[in-house]
Amino acid sequence: TLLNFSPEEINLRIRCSKGTYIRALARDIGEALGSGAHLTALRRTTVGDYNIENALTLEEAAKLISETPMAPLPDDNGAENTKSNNPT
Repeated sequence: TLLNFSPEEINLRIRCSKGTYIRALARDIGEALGSGAHLTALRRTTVGDYNIENALTLEEAAKLISETPMAPLPDDNGAENTKSNNPT
């Protein structure tokens, strides 16, 4: 979807499948217009079932991580490590 167009900048919303190279698309659009082109921004809003509307802020993620108890990690021999993984 074309969101904005000026001689200096084009803003697009692109829905694509995995494996699509958006930077290459920008290059190809520039070539088709007879000029160079590159990205000044790239924002991924959906990946699979995940989307930006349901994303956590960095602060929310840090709080969730700090408040969530973690199971002990196994040691190098596969035995359960009894040391705490939650620094307090």
